[in-house]
Amino acid sequence: NMIPMEELEGRASDAAIKRLVMSVAEARMNMLRIWGGGIYQYDRFYDMCDELGIMLFHDMQYAQQGHSPDASDPLQRAELLHQVRRLSHHPSIVVWDGCNECGGGGVYASFVMTTVAAADQSRAIWPSCPADGWQSGADTLYARPNGRALVAKSSGGPSESHGPYMAGNGWRTDEDPYWRDWDLRLFTPVMLPAVTPHTTGVGAAPGNFRSEFGCSVWTSFESIAAVLDETSWGLHTPAMFERNWPVDNIVQSYFGWQNLNLTGLIAFQRQLYQSMVSQALYIKSQIEDLRSTNNFGTLIWQLNEIWPTGGWGSIEYGSPRPGQLTGGRWKPLHYMLMNTVFTDLTAVCSWSGQCYVRNDFHDAVVVGVLINLVHFGDGSSEMLSNSSVSLPAGPAQIRWICAASGCPTIQALLQQHGCSVIGRDCALDIRVTSRTHPDVRNFATLLPPANLTLPSPTLAIHIGPVLHDGSIFVNVTSSSTALFVVLTTQSPGRFSDNAFPVLPGGPASIRFFPWEPLDPSLFESTLRLEHLQGNL
Repeated sequence: NMIPMEELEGRASDAAIKRLVMSVAEARMNMLRIWGGGIYQYDRFYDMCDELGIMLFHDMQYAQQGHSPDASDPLQRAELLHQVRRLSHHPSIVVWDGCNECGGGGVYASFVMTTVAAADQSRAIWPSCPADGWQSGADTLYARPNGRALVAKSSGGPSESHGPYMAGNGWRTDEDPYWRDWDLRLFTPVMLPAVTPHTTGVGAAPGNFRSEFGCSVWTSFESIAAVLDETSWGLHTPAMFERNWPVDNIVQSYFGWQNLNLTGLIAFQRQLYQSMVSQALYIKSQIEDLRSTNNFGTLIWQLNEIWPTGGWGSIEYGSPRPGQLTGGRWKPLHYMLMNTVFTDLTAVCSWSGQCYVRNDFHDAVVVGVLINLVHFGDGSSEMLSNSSVSLPAGPAQIRWICAASGCPTIQALLQQHGCSVIGRDCALDIRVTSRTHPDVRNFATLLPPANLTLPSPTLAIHIGPVLHDGSIFVNVTSSSTALFVVLTTQSPGRFSDNAFPVLPGGPASIRFFPWEPLDPSLFESTLRLEHLQGNL
């Protein structure tokens, strides 16, 4: 879900827009939704989506109560006609819809979408996001307008939904619209989804499209420190009172009790790291659960941030301002989307010992699925299974396999291989390989960070020479198992991976791809490494 990149629109830049859409494509996303509480985007944005093949699910700019359209206002009709005529030549726009979370009936059907349909009959129209579809006025299969009066269904339509939302609580903030953040409500994080086999694929019912869900989160120290006085370096400082969602419940559900009243460099960096890793783990588990079903659309709330503090995004604020990377620095979640969660091929296991292997690619493929059990104590791995799986052409083609021969539960496997029976000291390392696709790795810890038994690692970094394409390798080594290792720099660019494990005995080789000619001294002087054991 795309929100405005900037509160002060005069700061908008072509470079930031271009880089943001490139980050979308690099994270293996193929659709964005233009949220109805924002703006009609700049021409450069639509041009980039056309160029990179990013489809757009486009709200008209109405959102919930308080933004209702007025059919008697000629300016509103003129704006709708102008925007649809301005944008309708863009092939990236595949759906127009009436609004965000307004149901799509009444004036949204009779005025907003009737106006849109009159201006553009070439593409699908939809009452709202989410909605149940049309009772009349659009053809059933393709949702293109058919000239009849538009009437939205009130129930019984296709399964499109919003939520869940892991909004923060546990500390009072000034802008929380529900005034509920006094009360700390912890939850039990799901690390392995409780998935079971059932029929999926085109034609299987029911299908579903999840067009919004998310988790509130903060941003990197590099981004936020540039806009805060040092006296405000802490999640419970007066400056943070102005933010609308705290993250106390999210951090403490994953990391255990934390004194979030602490301030200063070390405390603030730890709080921000915990927030971003928690968001990544929450969204990862949500999508892994969704992809076990007949799910054909997964749009996260949200893609980007409108300011350099907190929000819900996987990419930071991206205006060319101090501390920011133009187009937005990637948070740990965005790396997980690229390397594990949004890959065309993926494999996920549940506590039952059953695992699904999914193909969303348009061709059939034969994959190898290797499942190892990693011991945190010495970093050793034991193979549980090595399977060859034939997957029909996608989307949503799933085959079920067992984590080990005989399909024992994960708990039984832990016991058999000398791990804690609840998984404190071991993880699943699931790898999917094929001749035609990049390798996929799903390194799955079995418990939230607070409940893991981990060694105390010593990590080292070796930076290689600048390569012919301007990229550079960073080799990370560790004396013992280190989890959720995060690299951050002030150099414009992204890494090949982040929030990754480092096992003893060999380096994790991470490549940095600069977004402009690399300044090696800036990269090396600002490179910062964090890991789980240093932030518990």
